[in-house]
Amino acid sequence: MLVAGLLACHSIAALAEPVPPYSIRPFSGGGQIAPSNRVFSNPLVARVLDANGDPVPGVTVHFAAPHCLFGGAICFEPSAYPFFPSHVFDVAVTTDADGLARSPLVQAGNQADIGEGTLGFEFVATVQNAIPTSFAIESATFILLQADMLESVPITAGYTGSWYNPEQNGQGLTVEVLSGNRMLVNWNTFTPDGSQQAWLGGVAEILGRQAVTFAVRPEGGRFAANFEWAPVSVNYWGSLTLVFSDCNHGRLFWAGDSGFASPWGVGEVALTRLTLPEGLSCP
Repeated sequence: MLVAGLLACHSIAALAEPVPPYSIRPFSGGGQIAPSNRVFSNPLVARVLDANGDPVPGVTVHFAAPHCLFGGAICFEPSAYPFFPSHVFDVAVTTDADGLARSPLVQAGNQADIGEGTLGFEFVATVQNAIPTSFAIESATFILLQADMLESVPITAGYTGSWYNPEQNGQGLTVEVLSGNRMLVNWNTFTPDGSQQAWLGGVAEILGRQAVTFAVRPEGGRFAANFEWAPVSVNYWGSLTLVFSDCNHGRLFWAGDSGFASPWGVGEVALTRLTLPEGLSCP
């Protein structure tokens, strides 16, 4: 089981050269978990778009990793933080034909230098647009999780079913393991202010012993015969990450879009199996 503990903020800013008017969005890589001193499975990938929403090739994106938390209030030894190959903390990459900027693989730092538990590191990709007298800044946020100890099992079809936290009865997840190292994940929960239901989900990529979803949230729909497609919006919400310690227990990690600044925040919850479909077995 993943040891719960401190969630801390560490930012890596991806800064595109000033060119009007671009925006940048997370594309993949957020939500991953790695034990201390191990390499995260996938790179961080940000996408640069123009004002029409079309991808922009040939834009230089700078990824920089400062070594302080909480706006510089606390700073640790560099070895405590995630870093790029050769212990580099600053890299520059260029967007490809699809407008994608891919960082080198990130390695988790030495968590013992920070403290025991699970730490959330906030990676911020920022694009600056040249405006006559100022810069308009838009950013995309990734959360990477660094674990002091990670006890997990391979994800097989037997993990399909419904999952919930008994202390939070009334909300939970439905999970369906698909072919091709994919998993359908839907989290039926509520908005932070409790005013309405929130359906969050998507198709996760199974990376070793974790499943990472770049989740969306549909809004604006109506019931049954009153349904109309036009008012419906489906927007990127953030990342959902699932790990399992055995056939009946797991953990969900979440990070809303914009990370720690999101009203949804960054957090984790223990899960217990509620259902197992007939015909399946675990393990």
